[in-house]
Amino acid sequence: MKNEAILNGSVAPYCLPTNVWFEYGLTEDYGSITGILPASFDGFSLGDVTANITELKSGVIYHFRIGAKNDLGVAYGSDGIFTTLTEPVTDIENNSYNTVRIGTQLWMAENLKTTKYNDGTTIPLVTENSVWAGLLTDAYCWYNNDEGKYRNVYGALYNGYAVGNEKLCPEGWHIPSVTEWQVLIDHLGGMDVAGSKLKEVGTEHWGKPNLYTTNETSFSALPAGRRYQYSNPGAFDALIIESYMWTSSEQSKNLKCYSSGVFNEVGNRTVGLSVRCIKND
Repeated sequence: MKNEAILNGSVAPYCLPTNVWFEYGLTEDYGSITGILPASFDGFSLGDVTANITELKSGVIYHFRIGAKNDLGVAYGSDGIFTTLTEPVTDIENNSYNTVRIGTQLWMAENLKTTKYNDGTTIPLVTENSVWAGLLTDAYCWYNNDEGKYRNVYGALYNGYAVGNEKLCPEGWHIPSVTEWQVLIDHLGGMDVAGSKLKEVGTEHWGKPNLYTTNETSFSALPAGRRYQYSNPGAFDALIIESYMWTSSEQSKNLKCYSSGVFNEVGNRTVGLSVRCIKND
C-alpha cells in the first residue's frame, strides 16, 4: 500500500483560459509538481481543483500550494500542510507492529516478537540459564521465560547470533547499524537528550522516576530488561529500569529510567536484548 493524498484548491481565472497545478514536497521549496489539471471555470467565479497524488513517504509532513497561469501572469496560493500516515509492518507470523518516521528514517515503534526468521525458519527457544550463557548459536527467549506475561508488552529478547542473521526482521527491514542509530540520536539533539524523546512517558511500564521523558517521537521505548548477569550467567535483570536495543554489531543502545540520555553498551553475542527494526532505504 502506498501513501496517497487528495489536494483541493480554488482559482479565480478572471474570464481567461487558465492552467492550474499543485506543487508539493517535504519543505516550502516543494520539488514535485502535478501535471496541468482539468478545471471548469465560469467567468470571474472561483473554480475548484482537485489532484490525487501518490507514492508519498509514510508519516511525514508535506507542504503544498496551488499554482495558476494565464495571460495576467502566474499566481500561487498560500502554503498548506498535511501529514501522511505511517503503515504498520507485519512479520512472518503475522505480528503487526506500529511504525514511526523520525527524520529520514522509518522505525518500528514496538519491540520485535517473532519466533521465526522471515524465511519461516524457527529460531531456537532457550530457557535454561546455563545453556543460554554457553550458546554459540542463535536463540531467543521471553523475559523470565514467561511468554504470557511479557510477550505482548515487551517483545522477545534475542542473542547476538540471532541478530547476526539478516532474516530476523521482516522483509524490507533490518537491524539498525551503529551509524543508523547515531543518525537518529543526532536528529534528536545528541546522546544527552535523545533518550527522553524516545522513551514511553509515565511509569506504567517504566520504573520511577522515568525522568525528563516526552516521547515526542512516538518511538515509545520500553524497559524490557536483558538476559545477562555477571554473577549469574544467563539470568534476567533490569526489567522496568533499562531498555537495551541491539545494533547490527556487538553494541547496543541503552535507555535508563533515571536519565534523559542514550548510552552505548559493548557486550557480547550471548546477551539477550530487544530489537527495533528499521526500514531499508
